[in-house]
Amino acid sequence: GAGLATRDAGLATADAGEPDAAPTSLLRGALVADAARGSGVTGRMLAVWLDLCACGGVAAATCRVRKPLLALALRRCGFEATPGGIAVEVSRGGDDSVHLHAPDLPPKRAARFAERFSAGERASQRLEFGGGSRGGRRVALAVAYAPPPAAPPCVLRLRAGDDSCAAARRWLVGDLCD
Repeated sequence: GAGLATRDAGLATADAGEPDAAPTSLLRGALVADAARGSGVTGRMLAVWLDLCACGGVAAATCRVRKPLLALALRRCGFEATPGGIAVEVSRGGDDSVHLHAPDLPPKRAARFAERFSAGERASQRLEFGGGSRGGRRVALAVAYAPPPAAPPCVLRLRAGDDSCAAARRWLVGDLCD
């Protein structure tokens, strides 16, 4: 696997390709320092990752996304939720927390959905549940996201055939040290 990291944020990726399939870089997660939240750093890192994938000829994919803020960043970068998952409304909660509301679930199923998040996940993501709609943005959780159909604007100005593109491909599929 590989990853992108700065002082404030990081993306974890892995090679998801089958032996006979095209190489795939699988986004497994993201971590953003508290001080950098809300600054757009996740979106910038996703754009760099997509650019590296495009340049290296590597397909971009995600694991099942369970983090609401990562789902929002993916949507802003043009990713679409694959079928399934649970539709949630994400809004700002109290004390800089993230409020989740599952408007399509009956109350008992919404409570079971909230219980799927461990105490550690609730604390690290600052999640709060219940209390109804607060007019937030809707995303799907517990589902993979498909990358944008069109290539994103080039962030790194890499060119196909450039040595940097070959290095990007090796890095994304885990062959950089070979």
